[in-house]
Amino acid sequence: MRRLGVVVIALCMAAPALAKPHPKAPTAQAEKPRDETFHGDAALSALVRSLRASLDASRKAGQDPDLTTAMLSGIAEVSLISVIHGHYALAGVGQALRTGGMPAADVLVVARDMSHNFDQLGQAYGRLAAQKVFDQGLIDIFKSLQILCGKGGQTAALLAAYAEASSDSSRARAFESALDDYRGRVKALIASLPR
Repeated sequence: MRRLGVVVIALCMAAPALAKPHPKAPTAQAEKPRDETFHGDAALSALVRSLRASLDASRKAGQDPDLTTAMLSGIAEVSLISVIHGHYALAGVGQALRTGGMPAADVLVVARDMSHNFDQLGQAYGRLAAQKVFDQGLIDIFKSLQILCGKGGQTAALLAAYAEASSDSSRARAFESALDDYRGRVKALIASLPR
């Protein structure tokens, strides 16, 4: 998996359209995701639309798309699926805990695992966002994904806390509030995509 990540980064860095002509010196701000009010969902949506259009144009012309476009398209599509399925999983497991359909001990294990996985994804997107050869639009997309994964990780951690004390209504409310925020971000992302 690590080898694939290195290949993807190398391919992305090779694309002249994505490279900056004069990389700037790193700044502390460039290495951190923007604050939580940053909504890069529109940027991700624009990337997906652009990549889909490019792939469609290649198909219509009877040509294979360039490898960088194909890889970026794959990353973008997988990212979308990951964000959407993360919401389904959090909502479903939360409902199972609420209704007694899943033992709290099992929910705790699943929620902790989800939190860890979201954190790992967020770190991977953060490393991509730190690539100085990418243009600012692409950096913002990876930062957006990093923030979305951070939101997913926080929501999963709150689900774990809820599972530890499932009779505590304040923990249930904290989880529901975080899930609503994550759900709203996912809905906005889906709404911005072409049908």
